[in-house]
Amino acid sequence: MGSLACLLQRYPQLTVLIFAQMEMKTLSIVKISSGETQVNGIIKTIVEVLLTAVGAISIIMIVIGGIMFALSSGDAQKAAKARNTVLYAVVGLIVSIFASAIVNFVFNRFN
Repeated sequence: MGSLACLLQRYPQLTVLIFAQMEMKTLSIVKISSGETQVNGIIKTIVEVLLTAVGAISIIMIVIGGIMFALSSGDAQKAAKARNTVLYAVVGLIVSIFASAIVNFVFNRFN
């Protein structure tokens, strides 16, 4: 497997950054051999897709917060709102990464 594919498997939130340049193969993890494996694969795929979406939204909100901060022109209320936007985006990203880690831990523990 190429180094880019290994990097994307290790850090799935990076797939958003290069979505247009790479063929996505995350949906091929569903195996048809048994019902349990199929359900696990579907849940794992859903978690990966949601993590990618949350990563994209978080990056967009961080950029928006940065622009709001730059355009606040010294107004304390606008600067505080921009800081909160960035803070909440980062917290949301961290929570989603931990949620993904918990799901992966549970699947690995019971397989």
